[in-house]
Amino acid sequence: SRELETVSSELRAKEDGQRALKAESFKISSRFSDIRNAISNCLRDEEFLRAREAKAKTEIDAADKALATKEEPLRALRENLNGAGGRKEALQAELAGVRQTLEALEKDRSEKAREVSRTKDEYSKASAMLATLEGMEKNFESLKGGAKAIMQRQGTPGIFGLIADCIETNPGFERAVETVLSDKLQYVLVESHREGVDAIEYLKARGAGRASFVPVNEARPAVSPVPAQAGALPGVRELVREIRIEEGYDSIVTCLLGDVFIADNLETALAAWKESGGYRTFVTAEGEIIDGQGVMTGGSAVSGTGILQRRGEIKKIRANAETLARQISGLEQELKSLDEKILSEKTSIDGLRDRLHKSEIEKVNLSSELKRQEDETERLRRTRDSFTADIADAEKKLYETVNKKAALSQEREGLEGSIAGIDANIAAIAEEAGLLNRKKEEI
Repeated sequence: SRELETVSSELRAKEDGQRALKAESFKISSRFSDIRNAISNCLRDEEFLRAREAKAKTEIDAADKALATKEEPLRALRENLNGAGGRKEALQAELAGVRQTLEALEKDRSEKAREVSRTKDEYSKASAMLATLEGMEKNFESLKGGAKAIMQRQGTPGIFGLIADCIETNPGFERAVETVLSDKLQYVLVESHREGVDAIEYLKARGAGRASFVPVNEARPAVSPVPAQAGALPGVRELVREIRIEEGYDSIVTCLLGDVFIADNLETALAAWKESGGYRTFVTAEGEIIDGQGVMTGGSAVSGTGILQRRGEIKKIRANAETLARQISGLEQELKSLDEKILSEKTSIDGLRDRLHKSEIEKVNLSSELKRQEDETERLRRTRDSFTADIADAEKKLYETVNKKAALSQEREGLEGSIAGIDANIAAIAEEAGLLNRKKEEI
């Protein structure tokens, strides 16, 4: 019947609606399962991100602590490196100063060595000249004839020497005394006439020439006809004032030179001779002479030197040689002192070079250690920066995950409400379908 068809049609519609609602419920359940899994994943991700953030913070804290421990060592290393650089520069400056000092000392030593060489050459020449002159003096080469033969006869009793041997002149007056005494300088001093006679017999027997002999114990001093009064004659003085006489021979030498005066020049000598009234001899240091009779002798010097001049030259050369010897000794002492100073400076240079080498090694080691520490510090900074970036990334992802979880939770709540409504609708439709089935059965 029509009513049955109507009921059947409504029943089929309810069943179709119920199936559609069940399909929708299944779909929502599937989505609900997906959301539950997604939320679970979010929770795992959140846990992972929070652990990652915590680990990064731990690493940053450790890096900060490590960096803090690096600050003082780095400061100390930089200070030590600056100090090492300063010490190196100071050592280099000191080394340069010592080298300059050494260069100056070596220059002084070179000059001093040349001075020693020159002085030694002068000393060698003076010594050679002195040896030559002393040899000539020892061999009596300046003596003539018999005087030479007698003086070469060594060890003869009663022979005292020459007049020249008992006279020593002041420097510059040798020629004046030689001019006045002339051959008298070669008079032989004997003890008495007896020794003089023996000497003359000796000369005669050997044909050795002639000589004059002065018996020291028996000679009679001559008296000047006019007393010598040097103070009354301007510009002159007694010649004996310029000589030193060996003890015991004063009377003999005074006899020979007592009336002889030394004048500054020939004009002064001539004026003094005229004023003296004669009987006095005047001589200049150059050997110009006016004798008691007014006879003048002078001119250019003859070749060669006399006994006194040679002895004066020997004395002068000996004094010069002694002076040179003292100079050589002093120069060699100065040279030794310079050598010691040079050695000391070289030792200082070696020590400074060693210290400079050690300073350079110290600076290299400090530079290497500083670079290592700076590299380690930079590594720690990069690590800290990396973990800081990691924290930022984790926080960003955590924020996204939390928002995603919240959205999923909100969607889940909506789906839970939808499922409840669908379940209610399915139950209502089922109830309606049951009524329709009963009504269908009744029809």
